[in-house]
Amino acid sequence: MADSNIEEKKSLEERGVVAIESIAKSFETFEDVILDLDLESWTERLEWYLNEFYLLAKSKIIDSSSDRPEVQVKIKSDK
Repeated sequence: MADSNIEEKKSLEERGVVAIESIAKSFETFEDVILDLDLESWTERLEWYLNEFYLLAKSKIIDSSSDRPEVQVKIKSDK
């Protein structure tokens, strides 16, 4: 009985260690992806997207008119 409890605790500890090692490997992969980013090109893209968001938000708040055409989606009916 005591031996089975000790074995069970060891098994749980081993599973915990394996889980933590797996999490550590995931973080290493995530870190590698972040460090390999081309920040100059992403800075341009992010600036463009933020500007587009700003223009949309400004037009909705100030005059609710926009120079952009509205997207019209035609929904097919099942009838």
